Amino acid sequence: MMPESIKAALLSGLIFPGLGQLVFLKRRARGCLFLLPTLAATFYLLYTVSANAEDLLLQMDANHMLNAQMLATAIAKSSNGGPLATMAVLLLPLAWIGSILDALLFGEDHRLDPKKS
Repeated sequence: MMPESIKAALLSGLIFPGLGQLVFLKRRARGCLFLLPTLAATFYLLYTVSANAEDLLLQMDANHMLNAQMLATAIAKSSNGGPLATMAVLLLPLAWIGSILDALLFGEDHRLDPKKS
């Protein structure tokens, strides 16, 4: 039988950070520590991408044609999402890796679980 810490690491690594802590390890606070910032960063990046795509579509509609130079300029302009986008991009892999390591290193640590002490 596979240990709960391995199951938690797989769920957190393959599906979404923090899910393994919530589902298998039953540690809500630790799971939310990874899950909530990852959700926020994901939604922020999706919002930023959709806003940039909408701006590009409006520019294309105003010109009534697709110009390669206009497209290149719009992509270059939209690639700078600012410091918040940079933080969001950095947060995603850190949360993923941190969630996996947390499950593997502390998943079987009975000192962290008051029910098993």
